[in-house]
Amino acid sequence: MPLPISCAIGAMDEEISLLKGLRDLENPENRKGILDNKTLPRWVSGLFVDGQPSSLVDSLIEQYEKGRNQVTGSGKELLTRLKAIDSDLGTYLERLIQTSWSELWMGDQIPETVEHSRRHSKRLMEIAGNFLRALDQGTDGVSHIYMDKAIPLALLISAIYLHDIGHTALVYPIDPDKAKDAGAFPLSLFPSAVREVHHLLSAEMIRYRTENIDESEASTRGLLFPKAYSVLGDSDNLDWKKLESQIKILRKLLPEVCAGHRNYVRLNENVEFKEKKAVWQVGKFLMGEDRFEKTLLPLDKKLEKNYGPFFNETGETMTPDMTLTVTALLRVIDGCDVQSDRVVGDDHLIQRLQRTAYEAKTLEAQLPMFEDVLKEYVVDADGTPMSIRRCLEEICSEAGKLTPEAAKDGTMDDIDTNKIKRIGSSLYPSIFKILRSVKGEKSFNSLFEPDNVKVIQALSLANRIAFKWEQFLHFYKHRSVEVVLPVPAKKDGAGNDGGVKISLLSGKNGHSKEELRSIAKDIVEEVHRARGTIDGIKSPRDYLGGITVDTDPDVLENES
Repeated sequence: MPLPISCAIGAMDEEISLLKGLRDLENPENRKGILDNKTLPRWVSGLFVDGQPSSLVDSLIEQYEKGRNQVTGSGKELLTRLKAIDSDLGTYLERLIQTSWSELWMGDQIPETVEHSRRHSKRLMEIAGNFLRALDQGTDGVSHIYMDKAIPLALLISAIYLHDIGHTALVYPIDPDKAKDAGAFPLSLFPSAVREVHHLLSAEMIRYRTENIDESEASTRGLLFPKAYSVLGDSDNLDWKKLESQIKILRKLLPEVCAGHRNYVRLNENVEFKEKKAVWQVGKFLMGEDRFEKTLLPLDKKLEKNYGPFFNETGETMTPDMTLTVTALLRVIDGCDVQSDRVVGDDHLIQRLQRTAYEAKTLEAQLPMFEDVLKEYVVDADGTPMSIRRCLEEICSEAGKLTPEAAKDGTMDDIDTNKIKRIGSSLYPSIFKILRSVKGEKSFNSLFEPDNVKVIQALSLANRIAFKWEQFLHFYKHRSVEVVLPVPAKKDGAGNDGGVKISLLSGKNGHSKEELRSIAKDIVEEVHRARGTIDGIKSPRDYLGGITVDTDPDVLENES
């Protein structure tokens, strides 16, 4: 029995356990005795007649549980589209989001970063919905990006919710059984590693939770795509064979889509090769040079090389071009989530930054114990040879001027934030280059042999201090934009469809022209690197004084 109780969920939170407990009491006399207590909330006691629960009790509890986990707001747009195309597949994914995918962020290894959990995924669902609505206004609609087909749309929705799951990886290798045999590298000791290769960790985490799992392991690993009947229940109205074949395709392709969501990953050979030293050093350290190099293969070549027989089976249902398009869409949509909601709210922002500052300063207090090691190792810090200890002194000196209030209000003009970025970008790859040297060809366990332990502890300390202070800068960036809104672009003089224009609406705390331009450039780069796979997307040059200025992305990117 559906009930309009969504507005009362907050109130029901206060006493829902009481209602459940009274309903579940086996002895009616015990229940009646409790109900006679005049201190019970009237709305609770009024639901029982002569000690027996009325018919409303079960309905209220059921609707409360659904309402607490429901996919609300604009995030429901993509699921509504999918259910209109394929009701069974859409309902299956909706149930997974409601019951498990929204809670996958337990154990996030880098909680000091801007928000990457349920709210991030729901914002991406909203942004993607706005993209598709904008494209609906054009002649081609969404057919040229395959969003009128069930599996490509389902793959995009799945990737939106699971592309950052690598943040929850505890050790490398991901599989604890493999880690026992090969040795385990504790990712929590080096948070920058999680951030730099979280896309690859996401792919491995998805495989770990989808492939080669027998029934005895299913409950402990946590299947990301359980059997359809276990999610939807037994029904004669579902085409189970079709649904299971669709789920099989999602399981197979999702790791590659998620691994491709970072902009240095090339979708095809037409995209310029872009190296990031920190990613390279971390990837080679964790995976080994040969295996990491294979992840750098352009995605179209990887699909051709590794998935030929698979795509022969799927036929027109799912093709390599569809997979590339979904990956490109994910990257552009993910790049658009620079909204202020990523810092949750002012109160959360202050508390998060206060906690991060406390953690960083606590770590700084441990530096004297590792003075000798940190002075021994010298890195090239933006062209200047500098010991790791000196790098940390420079970062901490500048970061000492940072306050949560300054990050919130945007009053960071007196702080050389670029120095923190520059030194950090030199420090991270240098740390992992040293780790590779210490490890050599041995297992990860060799890092923790007596002769190496102090070096590893010192490098971990340096990595964590730099990483924590750097997060202040990300919070500052994300507070600048209230909304990133994809809207239909104007038609040109010949009447051709304008595609999508991405508009930045500034945050309530104001913004600087420089900061907004930097954010816009990041979005432009994502769009450029997705070119050849997505057509008709434009980005803004700037957003100033309530006026969106449309400029060709090339002009913006080449501007000094």
